[in-house]
Amino acid sequence: SFAGYPRGYHSLVASLMELGSGRPAGLDSEIVAYAYATLVVIGACVVLLAAFVLDAPVLWRRPVLLVPAVATLVTLYLQLEDASQVPFYGFGNFLEAAAFAGAGVLVAVRWTRREDAWRWFLLGCAAAGIVGTWPLLLVFLVPVPVAVWLARRPFEPEALRRMASRASVALVPVVLAAAAQPPVTQALTASGQSSVGPLAALDRFLLLDGAIGTSSLAWPVVFPLAGVVVPLGLTLYGRRSPARRRAALLWLPGAVALGAAFLMLGYEVARVGSPRYYGIKVLCAATLVAGSVAVVTIANALDELLSRPTGILSRRTPPMAMSVAVAFITAALLLCDGGPVPLGPLQASPGGAARAYITSAGPDQRQRLSFAIRASCTAISRRPGEYYLLVAGANHADLVRANVWLITCGLDWGSPDHSSALRSLLPDTSEDGRTVIDLPVDTRRILKARPHARVLVATADAPLARLELTSAEDGRVVKY
Repeated sequence: SFAGYPRGYHSLVASLMELGSGRPAGLDSEIVAYAYATLVVIGACVVLLAAFVLDAPVLWRRPVLLVPAVATLVTLYLQLEDASQVPFYGFGNFLEAAAFAGAGVLVAVRWTRREDAWRWFLLGCAAAGIVGTWPLLLVFLVPVPVAVWLARRPFEPEALRRMASRASVALVPVVLAAAAQPPVTQALTASGQSSVGPLAALDRFLLLDGAIGTSSLAWPVVFPLAGVVVPLGLTLYGRRSPARRRAALLWLPGAVALGAAFLMLGYEVARVGSPRYYGIKVLCAATLVAGSVAVVTIANALDELLSRPTGILSRRTPPMAMSVAVAFITAALLLCDGGPVPLGPLQASPGGAARAYITSAGPDQRQRLSFAIRASCTAISRRPGEYYLLVAGANHADLVRANVWLITCGLDWGSPDHSSALRSLLPDTSEDGRTVIDLPVDTRRILKARPHARVLVATADAPLARLELTSAEDGRVVKY
């Protein structure tokens, strides 16, 4: 369940909600206030990552490259299906961790001898942010000081000793963040039971029974791949200045991010035959982090070309030709994954399509589910317990997502298997992933499998849900 989850993101959102709105007057006002606070945190995360990208010295030196750089960030953060689905599927805490990971990696770009203590502190702050949100992404930051040391070693023989002497500065924010999180034993207890084997416990910890979609295993994988290939090219062919070497050696964290994603995906494919929940999440993070590295290193590569005396791109390139090239690259990047917004007959980008799909009142009736969740939360307010929401006409996959949110309303965060039981209780057996609920059958299955559970149904659907139930089971059907 969620009892062992890090608390940084939700504590931040709740604090902003209370500071901005005060004590909520009721459920509706509380939901609205929490939504606004969530949007503030999500927006701040995107701005944080974009700010570290655009703070690269090369973009200050070549302002003309800012336009395609911003276009790339718009595509990377808002238009790719994986990146855009992160906040809109409710993974704001994961987006915060990915933003901290990207910012921590890009700390290396301006890490000079004079800023050793300050940069260690920034790296520690990024690590602290990850500890409080999604600790698995800490692995992305491990190669950052290594890359900085390798970049400085040819010019500064004592670089390793000097950096090591100031590394303790990074520990302060990390220790403070770790002290505020649930104990590791609580997280392990919530994710698995002692009676299962180590692989089964790991499978449960990695939520192999859950899945989200991905498009990044198709062509969008070029964004994180560029975060490895381009800096490697700079390492082999670029100038040997300290600033250029720092940018070139960003291939190390880019490679670690991609390696972590493919390692997770490989384990999931080996265990269950397809990419699953955490593998796709880590792939999303690798896309955001390594893609941001790609923007910085491509700008350095273009600066390298523009600094040469001859060539297609060189110091002699006419300003008009440069403007046309920048405009073409900008348009190509904005439109490479669909238009940034729906414009008449033009198809929306996958990111925009994902957002529209989630709020649609179409075949999957997402709006209807939202209203059902709200009414259910009102019905069980101040009545803690294990609840399962069933909505006539909905499909099992959407009901699993809806019931994850309902766990909060039932205050059942401490149950070790409530969340993981959802997919077994509401199995998706159809080939198209649209198994429509059979209300009386699914009600009986849940009540028999979970002796302490209650089933929430609409008042109009209650007679159908109670078909063939015993008197004891009938009392565990709650109407909203």
